[in-house]
Amino acid sequence: MNLDIENLDVNFINNVNLRNGNFDRAISLFRDILCRYPLHIFAYYGLYLAYKGKKKTEEAEKMLNKMHQLITKDKRAKYMYEKYGDLLPLRFKVLNKAVKNIKDNGGK
Repeated sequence: MNLDIENLDVNFINNVNLRNGNFDRAISLFRDILCRYPLHIFAYYGLYLAYKGKKKTEEAEKMLNKMHQLITKDKRAKYMYEKYGDLLPLRFKVLNKAVKNIKDNGGK
């Protein structure tokens, strides 16, 4: 049993508020998490799902872009992604964009 994986699955990927359509509550919770842990890519993913659920496509895209930015520019976020990214249904989309961003920035 891996408690990190279970935590991410229950509290972020399959968050009860997201499953029940309580998108405003989910947004509030994920924003609160980001105030304390600003590099938490799974909180950004939760915000993406909540905004998508509210049909706020532009806001949802901003959350994905922030995930991409963190993964490409911050070692801790990249580590979290590399270690737990298999939990994300969008793993390959995020990874492909992150890799493209690195290449576009001259490998930085």
